[in-house]
Amino acid sequence: MNNPPNKNLTNLPTPLTSFVGRKQELANLKILLKNTRLLTLTGIGGVGKTRLALHLAKEVLGSFDQGVWLVELAALTEPTLVEQSIAEALGLKEGPYQPLLSTLVDFLEPKKILLILDNCEHLIYECARLCQTLLNHCSNLKILATSREGVGIIGETSWQTPPLSLPPRFKVSSVQDGPFKDLTGSEVVQLLVERARAVQPDFEIGPHNSRAIAQICQGLDGIPLALELAAARMRSLEVEQIALRLENGFELFKDGNRTALPRQQTLRNLIDWSYNLLTEREKVVLRRLSVFKDSFGLIAAEEITSGSFSAITGQGLIETKEILDLISQLLNKSLLYLERNNPSNFPLEKSQARYQLLETIRQYSWEKLVEAGEEKNRTG
Repeated sequence: MNNPPNKNLTNLPTPLTSFVGRKQELANLKILLKNTRLLTLTGIGGVGKTRLALHLAKEVLGSFDQGVWLVELAALTEPTLVEQSIAEALGLKEGPYQPLLSTLVDFLEPKKILLILDNCEHLIYECARLCQTLLNHCSNLKILATSREGVGIIGETSWQTPPLSLPPRFKVSSVQDGPFKDLTGSEVVQLLVERARAVQPDFEIGPHNSRAIAQICQGLDGIPLALELAAARMRSLEVEQIALRLENGFELFKDGNRTALPRQQTLRNLIDWSYNLLTEREKVVLRRLSVFKDSFGLIAAEEITSGSFSAITGQGLIETKEILDLISQLLNKSLLYLERNNPSNFPLEKSQARYQLLETIRQYSWEKLVEAGEEKNRTG
């Protein structure tokens, strides 16, 4: 078998742009990685899971004697290629008389290595099987995974990657054509401004555009990829024009990285990828939940989402008793967020969990609801 290159003990790429914010997240993740053997960064597409994982990996590189190795799975379409991709990242080849999985186990078993499995969601069952096998047989191995849902094996620590933060208690309505100092310390604003300077080197935040910047950052939910697409639009539009067109964001934000995978080039493609991985019943519930512009409780969700629906294979029915499990799946797949201990105006729900759709997901799901011809039958 071949040995991996030892020059740098890593195949991590050199970033082309700066890493913004996430200091507290990185500190927390270092502790989690120290105390678990499988750490999965979950979250909606574009929230920055890969970038955060790579930055974390570089900071802990010195803790792994035989290095940190990235396995990129995003472009794979066949589960059988996952083993091969891991082997290629490690510089291994399958022997003539030994299965490739056995070769991987033999190589990894004595070594202290961090393996990064990036973008597992579309190959989740194969990734789960491999993680379980490798961790069972390789006592010094740690795995850092990124996925829109957890790998789902015993011993996994799953950590949901949050959007970049806005200032506490931030409201766009409070940003006037004057004070804007509260914005400049925000991670999400820092990212937008920095990426804007890539297309407008003299771009600055000031009294003339602070409100528009705030609207963009909040309207795009602090999702880094969406903010980068917005910044790219500044080649042809002023920031104020972009802010006014946020409701048409799926048509507006199409100017992405030409070398990125198609699903990462536009805002619509980004969410299409996650939506298309859902089951038919999960799709129905997600699009019906789009009627809620604010957070909602389980009882309201049950009332709005249960009932019959049209499917490719014929009519279907979602019963009230199924809604909790379907909501749980949407939470697992990072298309829905849980708000804990957030009292509502309804006394019966004061101690109950409440759920929230990010605005970009809500707008997309509403489009799907309209396409299905259901918007007139659902009220939030």
